[in-house]
Amino acid sequence: MIITGISLYYFSLPFVSALRVGNHTMTHREGFLVRLTDQLGDVGFGEVSPLPGLDNATLEDCERDLHRFARMIRTHGMEIKTRMPVLSGEYNFAPATGFGLESAMLSIAAGKSAGRENVTGETLKLSVNGLYMPDSNPDREQIQADTLLEGGFSTIKIKIGRLPLSAEAASIRYMLGRVGKNVLLRLDGNRSLSLPLYRRYFDALNDLPVEYVEEPLANGDFNQAGEVGWPLAIDESLTDYWDRRTGRFINLPGAVTHAVLKPATPVGLSAVTRAFSESEHPHPLPVFSSAFNSIYGICALMLYAKQVPAAIQTAHGLGTGTFLKSDLVGNTPAVTDGCLSVPANILWEPTSPDFRQLQEIDL
Repeated sequence: MIITGISLYYFSLPFVSALRVGNHTMTHREGFLVRLTDQLGDVGFGEVSPLPGLDNATLEDCERDLHRFARMIRTHGMEIKTRMPVLSGEYNFAPATGFGLESAMLSIAAGKSAGRENVTGETLKLSVNGLYMPDSNPDREQIQADTLLEGGFSTIKIKIGRLPLSAEAASIRYMLGRVGKNVLLRLDGNRSLSLPLYRRYFDALNDLPVEYVEEPLANGDFNQAGEVGWPLAIDESLTDYWDRRTGRFINLPGAVTHAVLKPATPVGLSAVTRAFSESEHPHPLPVFSSAFNSIYGICALMLYAKQVPAAIQTAHGLGTGTFLKSDLVGNTPAVTDGCLSVPANILWEPTSPDFRQLQEIDL
């Protein structure tokens, strides 16, 4: 496959309500939709949308990357020899840029596999986790719990460390009382807890079905956290245990059972996914997670998850479409019975986006 063409479109999608990530409060999700074309005229879409407060690169950084990439392929094209190319490290692109371009290339390959005669293509379907933010406001608690109940989630991710422990524990138990106790819980500390406080969380909640705790300690020490008793998941710490030379995890603490993979992971989503896909029983188990992406970013993440057969064993953090008022293809994707279903062909169908919501950028 030789990439010979590129088009770039800017989008800005409104959130249902203002969203705060780190020190940034956003009312809209901004980004680029990139369309690549190969020498046979086949098309693939990818999303380039760094998230303020999470990613170091800005939208302007990514736009410069894309201009540079456009010059490269218009000068001599770019031959792609693997289904999941890794571009971020090789060309010094921002991780968000690499994700979008790599997704578009994977989408072209997926479209070829689906066949030109297959108009609708396949439907990607994955189990996804719900999201719950413990709240001291009973009305907001009830709205969240009702949303989880309506979605039929069997796995729920809970942000912890934002309220006093007693308030969060009470809110979590309230939510479980509403949705039922036959669910798995994922606690996400976002590196906010001290070791003593983390032990108190364990004492308060260790009777609940906790699948893992993501990045609990402020100091990032997984050996200390592993002694508390819950299984662990890495996210921000992924780079500490990833060996770029071998493309494998090294010195991973024994308590780590899952790795959360976001679009702009600094080591490159394609690189990590490729390593997981080559193992029949990958350890840790990957959990693909959206960064409030449009349907194109979510669909691409589902396509990546499909490359790892073992990934169907777990729920993924891809139900974030509900945070957007509108999307680039009709309505935002809905979750039913804890599963998200998305038509895969939007990734390679040239006319799939609602171009009325897009502004073309000259390259």
